[in-house]
Amino acid sequence: MIQLSPGRAARQLIVWLLLGAGTTTVHAQARLAKGVLDGAVTDTSLVPIAGATAWIVGSRVEATTDSSGRFRIVDLPPNQYVVLIRQIGYAPLSSTLRIAEGDTVRAAFALHRALPVLDTVVATANRAPSRLQEFEDRRRLGQGKYLTQAEIERMNLVGTVDLLRTFSAYNRGTNPRGAGLESCPYQYFLDGVPLQIRSLQADLPPPGQLAGIELYVNSATVPL
Repeated sequence: MIQLSPGRAARQLIVWLLLGAGTTTVHAQARLAKGVLDGAVTDTSLVPIAGATAWIVGSRVEATTDSSGRFRIVDLPPNQYVVLIRQIGYAPLSSTLRIAEGDTVRAAFALHRALPVLDTVVATANRAPSRLQEFEDRRRLGQGKYLTQAEIERMNLVGTVDLLRTFSAYNRGTNPRGAGLESCPYQYFLDGVPLQIRSLQADLPPPGQLAGIELYVNSATVPL
Protein backbone atom coordinates (compact mmCIF):
# COMPACT_ATOMS: atom_id res chain seq x y z
CA MET A 1 0.00 0.00 0.00
CA ILE A 2 1.51 3.33 -0.98
CA GLN A 3 0.32 6.05 1.46
CA LEU A 4 0.36 9.82 1.81
CA SER A 5 1.83 12.20 4.34
CA PRO A 6 -0.56 14.27 6.53
CA GLY A 7 -1.07 17.94 5.65
CA ARG A 8 0.20 17.68 2.10
CA ALA A 9 -2.52 17.59 -0.49
CA ALA A 10 0.01 16.53 -3.12
CA ARG A 11 0.54 13.34 -1.10
CA GLN A 12 -3.04 12.19 -0.54
CA LEU A 13 -2.47 8.82 -2.21
CA ILE A 14 -2.45 5.20 -1.09
CA VAL A 15 -1.55 2.26 -3.32
CA TRP A 16 -2.17 -1.36 -2.33
CA LEU A 17 -0.37 -4.11 -4.15
CA LEU A 18 -2.02 -7.50 -3.88
CA LEU A 19 -0.58 -10.60 -5.49
CA GLY A 20 -2.99 -13.05 -7.06
CA ALA A 21 -5.33 -10.90 -9.14
CA GLY A 22 -4.40 -9.75 -12.63
CA THR A 23 -4.82 -6.13 -13.66
CA THR A 24 -7.56 -5.18 -16.06
CA THR A 25 -7.05 -3.02 -19.14
CA VAL A 26 -9.77 -0.80 -20.56
CA HIS A 27 -9.98 -1.12 -24.35
CA ALA A 28 -11.78 1.57 -26.33
CA GLN A 29 -14.57 0.30 -28.55
CA ALA A 30 -14.18 2.31 -31.72
CA ARG A 31 -17.58 1.33 -33.10
CA LEU A 32 -19.41 2.94 -30.15
CA ALA A 33 -20.07 6.66 -29.82
CA LYS A 34 -17.87 8.14 -27.08
CA GLY A 35 -19.15 10.05 -24.07
CA VAL A 36 -18.38 13.23 -22.19
CA LEU A 37 -17.87 14.02 -18.49
CA ASP A 38 -18.97 17.55 -17.60
CA GLY A 39 -18.02 18.21 -13.96
CA ALA A 40 -18.31 20.98 -11.40
CA VAL A 41 -16.09 21.18 -8.30
CA THR A 42 -17.09 23.24 -5.25
CA ASP A 43 -16.44 23.33 -1.54
CA THR A 44 -19.12 22.22 0.94
CA SER A 45 -20.63 25.73 0.78
CA LEU A 46 -21.02 25.33 -3.01
CA VAL A 47 -18.31 27.94 -3.73
CA PRO A 48 -16.56 26.99 -7.03
CA ILE A 49 -12.97 25.76 -6.71
CA ALA A 50 -10.61 26.80 -9.50
CA GLY A 51 -7.42 24.91 -10.32
CA ALA A 52 -8.61 21.53 -8.99
CA THR A 53 -7.45 18.43 -10.87
CA ALA A 54 -9.88 15.78 -12.11
CA TRP A 55 -8.09 12.51 -12.95
CA ILE A 56 -9.51 9.35 -14.53
CA VAL A 57 -7.85 6.81 -12.20
CA GLY A 58 -5.60 4.32 -13.97
CA SER A 59 -5.23 6.48 -17.08
CA ARG A 60 -3.33 9.54 -18.28
CA VAL A 61 -6.53 11.53 -18.71
CA GLU A 62 -6.96 14.56 -16.46
CA ALA A 63 -8.44 18.04 -16.56
CA THR A 64 -8.20 21.23 -14.48
CA THR A 65 -11.17 23.27 -13.32
CA ASP A 66 -11.60 26.82 -14.61
CA SER A 67 -12.53 29.93 -12.59
CA SER A 68 -16.12 28.69 -12.32
CA GLY A 69 -14.97 25.33 -10.94
CA ARG A 70 -15.95 23.44 -14.08
CA PHE A 71 -14.03 20.88 -16.17
CA ARG A 72 -14.85 18.80 -19.23
CA ILE A 73 -13.38 15.47 -20.39
CA VAL A 74 -14.39 14.28 -23.87
CA ASP A 75 -13.94 11.16 -26.02
CA LEU A 76 -14.56 8.69 -23.19
CA PRO A 77 -15.42 5.17 -24.42
CA PRO A 78 -18.57 3.71 -22.80
CA ASN A 79 -17.41 2.23 -19.49
CA GLN A 80 -17.34 2.70 -15.73
CA TYR A 81 -14.69 5.12 -14.48
CA VAL A 82 -13.27 6.23 -11.13
CA VAL A 83 -12.68 9.99 -11.01
CA LEU A 84 -10.31 11.43 -8.38
CA ILE A 85 -10.64 15.16 -7.57
CA ARG A 86 -7.69 16.87 -5.83
CA GLN A 87 -6.85 20.43 -4.80
CA ILE A 88 -4.36 21.83 -2.30
CA GLY A 89 -6.06 22.58 1.01
CA TYR A 90 -8.86 20.06 0.48
CA ALA A 91 -9.28 16.35 1.15
CA PRO A 92 -9.24 14.32 -2.11
CA LEU A 93 -12.56 12.92 -3.33
CA SER A 94 -13.13 9.89 -5.56
CA SER A 95 -16.36 8.92 -7.31
CA THR A 96 -17.41 6.06 -9.61
CA LEU A 97 -19.27 7.14 -12.75
CA ARG A 98 -20.68 5.19 -15.68
CA ILE A 99 -20.43 6.73 -19.15
CA ALA A 100 -23.01 5.39 -21.61
CA GLU A 101 -22.62 5.39 -25.38
CA GLY A 102 -22.80 8.94 -26.72
CA ASP A 103 -23.89 10.25 -23.30
CA THR A 104 -22.87 13.40 -21.43
CA VAL A 105 -22.63 12.84 -17.68
CA ARG A 106 -22.92 15.95 -15.52
CA ALA A 107 -21.46 15.42 -12.06
CA ALA A 108 -20.90 17.67 -9.04
CA PHE A 109 -18.06 17.18 -6.56
CA ALA A 110 -17.99 18.92 -3.14
CA LEU A 111 -14.57 18.94 -1.46
CA HIS A 112 -14.08 19.19 2.29
CA ARG A 113 -11.45 21.67 3.40
CA ALA A 114 -8.44 20.02 5.05
CA LEU A 115 -7.45 21.27 8.49
CA PRO A 116 -4.10 23.11 8.40
CA VAL A 117 -1.18 21.61 10.31
CA LEU A 118 0.67 24.35 12.22
CA ASP A 119 4.22 24.25 13.55
CA THR A 120 4.51 24.02 17.34
CA VAL A 121 7.17 25.24 19.72
CA VAL A 122 6.96 22.20 22.01
CA ALA A 123 7.55 18.80 20.42
CA THR A 124 4.59 16.49 20.97
CA ALA A 125 3.58 13.03 19.75
CA ASN A 126 0.57 13.47 17.49
CA ARG A 127 -1.57 10.60 16.33
CA ALA A 128 -1.39 10.19 12.57
CA PRO A 129 -4.52 10.63 10.44
CA SER A 130 -6.65 7.49 10.41
CA ARG A 131 -5.35 6.27 7.06
CA LEU A 132 -1.70 6.59 8.08
CA GLN A 133 -2.45 5.25 11.56
CA GLU A 134 -3.90 2.09 10.00
CA PHE A 135 -0.71 1.82 7.93
CA GLU A 136 1.41 2.03 11.09
CA ASP A 137 -0.80 -0.52 12.88
CA ARG A 138 -0.39 -3.02 10.05
CA ARG A 139 3.34 -2.33 9.83
CA ARG A 140 3.70 -3.25 13.50
CA LEU A 141 1.99 -6.58 12.81
CA GLY A 142 4.59 -7.27 10.13
CA GLN A 143 2.43 -9.44 7.87
CA GLY A 144 3.39 -7.55 4.70
CA LYS A 145 6.36 -5.64 3.31
CA TYR A 146 6.54 -1.89 3.94
CA LEU A 147 8.31 1.33 2.99
CA THR A 148 7.70 4.48 5.03
CA GLN A 149 7.80 8.03 3.69
CA ALA A 150 11.20 8.62 5.32
CA GLU A 151 12.61 5.52 3.60
CA ILE A 152 11.12 6.58 0.26
CA GLU A 153 12.66 10.07 0.54
CA ARG A 154 16.03 8.65 1.63
CA MET A 155 16.19 6.36 -1.45
CA ASN A 156 15.53 9.37 -3.73
CA LEU A 157 14.53 7.17 -6.67
CA VAL A 158 13.07 8.58 -9.88
CA GLY A 159 10.09 6.25 -10.38
CA THR A 160 7.69 4.35 -8.14
CA VAL A 161 8.43 1.15 -10.03
CA ASP A 162 12.06 1.56 -8.88
CA LEU A 163 10.79 1.60 -5.28
CA LEU A 164 8.85 -1.59 -5.92
CA ARG A 165 11.98 -3.29 -7.21
CA THR A 166 13.54 -2.87 -3.76
CA PHE A 167 11.13 -5.57 -2.52
CA SER A 168 12.66 -8.95 -3.28
CA ALA A 169 9.19 -10.52 -3.08
CA TYR A 170 7.93 -8.12 -5.79
CA ASN A 171 10.70 -9.09 -8.19
CA ARG A 172 10.44 -12.79 -7.41
CA GLY A 173 6.65 -13.19 -7.14
CA THR A 174 5.18 -16.44 -5.89
CA ASN A 175 5.12 -18.21 -9.24
CA PRO A 176 7.20 -21.40 -8.84
CA ARG A 177 8.92 -20.55 -12.11
CA GLY A 178 9.76 -17.06 -10.85
CA ALA A 179 7.55 -14.42 -12.42
CA GLY A 180 9.43 -11.35 -13.60
CA LEU A 181 8.67 -7.74 -12.67
CA GLU A 182 6.29 -7.01 -15.54
CA SER A 183 4.56 -10.41 -15.44
CA CYS A 184 3.79 -10.56 -11.70
CA PRO A 185 0.00 -10.79 -11.33
CA TYR A 186 -0.24 -7.92 -8.84
CA GLN A 187 -3.30 -5.77 -8.38
CA TYR A 188 -2.71 -2.12 -7.50
CA PHE A 189 -4.88 0.14 -5.33
CA LEU A 190 -4.74 3.93 -5.04
CA ASP A 191 -6.60 5.50 -2.13
CA GLY A 192 -8.47 2.21 -1.81
CA VAL A 193 -9.52 2.34 -5.47
CA PRO A 194 -8.31 -0.44 -7.84
CA LEU A 195 -6.09 0.86 -10.64
CA GLN A 196 -6.23 -0.29 -14.24
CA ILE A 197 -2.51 -0.36 -15.04
CA ARG A 198 -1.31 -0.22 -18.62
CA SER A 199 2.16 1.17 -17.89
CA LEU A 200 3.84 0.86 -14.47
CA GLN A 201 6.04 3.87 -15.19
CA ALA A 202 3.21 6.13 -16.39
CA ASP A 203 0.18 5.10 -14.34
CA LEU A 204 1.65 4.88 -10.82
CA PRO A 205 2.02 8.16 -8.85
CA PRO A 206 5.62 9.44 -8.49
CA PRO A 207 7.62 8.80 -5.28
CA GLY A 208 7.27 12.45 -4.21
CA GLN A 209 3.52 11.97 -3.71
CA LEU A 210 3.81 8.86 -1.55
CA ALA A 211 3.82 8.43 2.23
CA GLY A 212 4.14 4.66 2.35
CA ILE A 213 4.03 1.40 0.42
CA GLU A 214 2.49 -1.88 1.50
CA LEU A 215 2.97 -5.14 -0.38
CA TYR A 216 1.23 -8.46 0.32
CA VAL A 217 2.29 -11.62 -1.47
CA ASN A 218 -0.57 -13.99 -0.61
CA SER A 219 -4.22 -13.87 0.43
CA ALA A 220 -3.44 -15.08 3.97
CA THR A 221 -1.60 -11.84 4.79
CA VAL A 222 -3.94 -9.36 3.07
CA PRO A 223 -5.54 -7.12 5.76
CA LEU A 224 -9.29 -6.73 6.05
